Amino acid sequence: RMKFILEQIIKIAYGLDVSAYLVGGAVRDIVLDRKPDDLDILVEGDAINLAYAVSRVLDGRVVPHDRFGTAQILLPDIKIDLASARAEYYKEPGSHPNVVRTSIYEDLKRRDFTVNALALVLTGADSWKIIDVCGGLDDISQKKIKILHNLSFVEDPTRILRAVYYCALLQFELDKKTTSYAKEAVHTGLLATAKNERTAQELLRILSHPNGTEMLIKLKKLKGISAIFEKAPLYLSSLLKRVDRLFEFSKELGFSVNLAKLRMLTLSGEMEESQLTDTLTRLRLPGKFVEQVSESMKNSRLLKKIIASDDKIEIFKKISKELDETIVYSCLTTKLVSSLKLLGILARIKSVKLEISGNDLIDLGLEPGKAVGSILSVVLIEKVAGRVHGRKEELSMAKRLMK
Repeated sequence: RMKFILEQIIKIAYGLDVSAYLVGGAVRDIVLDRKPDDLDILVEGDAINLAYAVSRVLDGRVVPHDRFGTAQILLPDIKIDLASARAEYYKEPGSHPNVVRTSIYEDLKRRDFTVNALALVLTGADSWKIIDVCGGLDDISQKKIKILHNLSFVEDPTRILRAVYYCALLQFELDKKTTSYAKEAVHTGLLATAKNERTAQELLRILSHPNGTEMLIKLKKLKGISAIFEKAPLYLSSLLKRVDRLFEFSKELGFSVNLAKLRMLTLSGEMEESQLTDTLTRLRLPGKFVEQVSESMKNSRLLKKIIASDDKIEIFKKISKELDETIVYSCLTTKLVSSLKLLGILARIKSVKLEISGNDLIDLGLEPGKAVGSILSVVLIEKVAGRVHGRKEELSMAKRLMK
């Protein structure tokens, strides 16, 4: 499929008389013998025009970004990003860049890391040759993530988040100087005050990733967690590892947990509720995400108190209304075995269901209406408390309540 897509892009690029290149992570992945997730196409010419021409052949949908000279082609199985070769200039650290047209060579020099500053020529006499102007191939062979210049993190502090992402994704290490520059940028507060939405995008990508804990631990070593969240929990690394295990166990128990929200709760566990909301809003995270995480934090603290009371009925009433992230996070304790045991107990309480239904009560002569639901609710609570077992006892109790 990917080969077919590239063939169509090459054919159309020739027809429009523009030079096209496969760039960035796709080239890196090909060198590493990995399957690229998406395709990034660089064009010396009008990328948006090429995007519309390609989309007509592939039956895709184009999302243009005129300001940056870029476009996306959305297909059911893959996303294609197209961009006109450009240089970027930043008015201030962390701001959106100003863009001007340039050549493939200048475009590669503005990239985040050397391993992503590679291009595979798709058109012309040098077709299928790799352009490497920044030493990316050497850094791939040495398994190093390296920035292209010493102001890279100053221009775009979110590259710090991308650095730890690629380290964990590729199992590479940060170059020594790159590590030093990242720590300097964090120390100056640039990561915490980045003025664009990319911070939220990159953070969510990390929080959602299966290797997210490894990424967050690497970010912690760069002091990035405390810079973003101000007050990070003690022993965060071990907490995150326990949360990953709880997450896996929750799936076995039938919970449906959003991993990004669960990890965010873990990162912000020491914050007051108002401080948490302010921090997540400052990071420009989606409003619904902020609302649900803030609500889960507040409710988890209440749920922990109810769990400590060991009142099964109150626990059932509370967890039946809560998001699964709230329930799982409430089980996080200082010991993994205790956390898993507690989650298992809550899962059993939450799973209690009646074997009878409203139709059974109507068959017994009860008029349809609110009384049906009220009686079933009472029987259910008694079953949670362990005073009713099985269909026969449920019916017997319902009959008594009907009198």
